[in-house]
Amino acid sequence: MKHSVLSIARVIVPAGCAVVFLICWIIDICNSSIHGHHYNGQPPGFWKTIDIISDVLIVNAWFFAVGFPVFMLARPLPVKHKTLRLVLRLFVSAVVCAFFFLITYISVGAFVGWGG
Repeated sequence: MKHSVLSIARVIVPAGCAVVFLICWIIDICNSSIHGHHYNGQPPGFWKTIDIISDVLIVNAWFFAVGFPVFMLARPLPVKHKTLRLVLRLFVSAVVCAFFFLITYISVGAFVGWGG
């Protein structure tokens, strides 16, 4: 049971987060195409959609921040240079999660108009 849950967490969660991120961008592009690209004078439905997309992106980023390190650390480590490989995996996980948070921050800023 533990192995199947870990298997799901290490593969499905990071991949699912990337798919959700892509879906949020597609929804935002479609929403902007319907209502135009100007933020002034948009109907309430536009802003409600933007709020939902922004909330989903933020929650998605936190799920990714949990799921990706699990993905990196769940794989077995070879005996040779085990500590070095563990540190490297932690470093790569931190860099990838920081990059995902940066992209999420830029996306949310683009969606709400950087100050709206």
